[in-house]
Amino acid sequence: MQLLTSNLLLFASIASSTAGHRQRKHIGIRGVPSTNSVPSRAPVTTFHPTRPAYNDESSSFPTNSPTYNVMPTATPTSDSYIYSNFPTSTPTAFSDSENAKCSGQHLKLDINTDFYACETSWTLERIHTGGTRETVKEGSGYLDEFVYDDVAKLCLEAGEYEFNIYDTFGDGVSTPGYYFLTLDGTLLAGSSDFGFQETTQFTVVDDVDSSTRDSSTNWVQLINEDFVNGFGSFNSGGSNIKYYAGVKDRVGVVRIQDGDGMDSSVNSNHIFVGTSTTFKVVFSYYAYSMESTDGFCLDYSTDDGTSWHSEKCWLKLNDFENGSWYDDTEVTFTPSALNETDGLRVRLRCNASSIYDDVLVDSVTVYGNS
Repeated sequence: MQLLTSNLLLFASIASSTAGHRQRKHIGIRGVPSTNSVPSRAPVTTFHPTRPAYNDESSSFPTNSPTYNVMPTATPTSDSYIYSNFPTSTPTAFSDSENAKCSGQHLKLDINTDFYACETSWTLERIHTGGTRETVKEGSGYLDEFVYDDVAKLCLEAGEYEFNIYDTFGDGVSTPGYYFLTLDGTLLAGSSDFGFQETTQFTVVDDVDSSTRDSSTNWVQLINEDFVNGFGSFNSGGSNIKYYAGVKDRVGVVRIQDGDGMDSSVNSNHIFVGTSTTFKVVFSYYAYSMESTDGFCLDYSTDDGTSWHSEKCWLKLNDFENGSWYDDTEVTFTPSALNETDGLRVRLRCNASSIYDDVLVDSVTVYGNS
């Protein structure tokens, strides 16, 4: 009897221990298991404690999340992607008499949807003189995780247009999803993590023979960052970088200082270059407390940031004075080797001698030309 009682007590103890270690799986807002992790954000570096602040600065970081244009580098192959609604045939692309002669330019839209394709939609509008708008085409209702080549292929007449792509959840077309918008084969826009919305305005011209077209007018905007919503398409290189919501009569400003290489630079996300081989960077800057041998440089990388080429540097001695904004500063370059998979990155790097030597950057636009 005593042995039976001991066995019963031992069984009860094991059962109690097992129940105590049973865990409940939490379900996320979309019905998938949640890791309870907080999404990472762009790093916000702290201000050097000994450096005097600008008398008009505001360093409060915006409350809305910045938009990052990060391009995919490969087609997904992971088994973690579930093709629940995989179609049995290739979807038919929209077309405006594709085989007819186009007197304007051809617009093409490709979308690789994510697992929540029901959140994705887009519109194309023509903007007439006086500001009135006409919807040219719109799309929605796509299948999950499917590559839609030529989801729209349109012949557009000469005029001004605006393309908008939306995501109702606010996480864009999550990577490895993406979208590409091209005009006559030249990239107009393309990204994945664009948040709730991304807008692209462009101009269509009358049909021109490409053999006689002036290449100086063929610049296509690849990225345009005004830093109003934070670092946006750029990244802080380290502790010598600071974001200002407003300073020196500008809204959205990034400060680079000192001369510590990457630690004193801001560098762009991956830029999808399409068919572009020559590039132009246009930016605005303001120098503060620079000495004659202090300056800054524009660098670019064609191997996704593994190595950098210094394209041009500016010295206070010859190129600028402290205390003034220099708008529309322009640099054009043609890389000797360009890896289409890795694309292009650009960076602005301070090349000075102390933490009191600053360059403020207000905007950066990168164009491509093929």
